Amino acid sequence: DIPNQLIHMNAKIFEMALTFQQLILESKTEEAKNILVKSFISFAFSLFHSTETAEEEKHIPEWLQDFIQKLNDFDFTTEFNLSDIYALSNYSQTTLSREFKKYVGKTLIAYINDLKLNYACNQLKHTDLSILSIASSLGFDSLSHFSHLFKKKYGITPLQYRKNWYKYKKACINASLFHYEKTPLLIFICLLFNYDT
Repeated sequence: DIPNQLIHMNAKIFEMALTFQQLILESKTEEAKNILVKSFISFAFSLFHSTETAEEEKHIPEWLQDFIQKLNDFDFTTEFNLSDIYALSNYSQTTLSREFKKYVGKTLIAYINDLKLNYACNQLKHTDLSILSIASSLGFDSLSHFSHLFKKKYGITPLQYRKNWYKYKKACINASLFHYEKTPLLIFICLLFNYDT
């Protein structure tokens, strides 16, 4: 089972995590190491924290919340068309599209693409499926279009994402962070980036 919601390491976050790891490993004193560990934890939690969102400001109507939940649970690896998506709501395509954009802050298509890309990240990290297979399973007819959307969202190509993930996974396994095996921080880092320790 692949989790639906993960933090995805774009290139910048990935490099920052590796920099923290290197600085911690090279710390000369316990005090410096503790400061860096606290800084890293603060950085990690900042990835979860967000300022007041448009959703909180605008109070999404219950019917739209239900629709979004159905959308989040939708299996985009099955063949579907937009009429299947619109059928999840009792509202017209026009009303649904307008209200969705108003409350969520992006178009329905952009939101669906984000869900697909999130799923693709999970597949890139947890399977050996080719990038073409992953893109095709999500209904992307063009690998270049899939790669373009992926890079626009995450700042790196799907192949770079997979390579970064393997690099980070190997670092989690091999680095013995802080010269201890399976320290709470190592476990925290691996959990943060959804790697099974």
